[in-house]
Amino acid sequence: MTLHVNLSSFAGGGKTTVSKILLDTCRTVMIPKITTRSRRDTEEIPEYIFVSREEFEFRKSQGYFLAVETIKLNGESHYYAIPVVEEWPSIPEGTELVLSVFGEKARIAKEHVPEMKLVFISLRDKNLLAERLRHRCLTDGSNFDKKWAQNKRYFASHIERQYDVVVYNDGTPEECATEIMAIIKER
Repeated sequence: MTLHVNLSSFAGGGKTTVSKILLDTCRTVMIPKITTRSRRDTEEIPEYIFVSREEFEFRKSQGYFLAVETIKLNGESHYYAIPVVEEWPSIPEGTELVLSVFGEKARIAKEHVPEMKLVFISLRDKNLLAERLRHRCLTDGSNFDKKWAQNKRYFASHIERQYDVVVYNDGTPEECATEIMAIIKER
């Protein structure tokens, strides 16, 4: 049986790095989100399908999305959406993992795929998280203060409690991916 895992984390928590490791080490199908923003040079995994605003609006009008949100990046609004389950890629025989990175909207997807395991990647050391986030923001040009403010809201809300499993990325991303692989094997 294939396990569907959705990864979420604090900004800078390592979900993209861990996702890449999982894609490289097991038979994985990635369920991408749809967005109107431009692809970043640093993006190496198929986490998004990039479309124009017109294409996004058309897909939205056709009922193509489970959830839609608008996010401001560098002063410009962009749409993000989770496609309806019927539009997800087919799952080939022998696939070990179906991976998605839907963030907070994952709970909506889980209503349609109840067996989905919601995994939150956390760090026990908030200073390490801040250091990793600063590095990421320097690399991709995103705004550290905004992302850190979002993380602080997540800390205050104890967001980890909303997930099925919490794994810690306090060591290396490979160690975190190994812990997620253990979840896959115990199913």
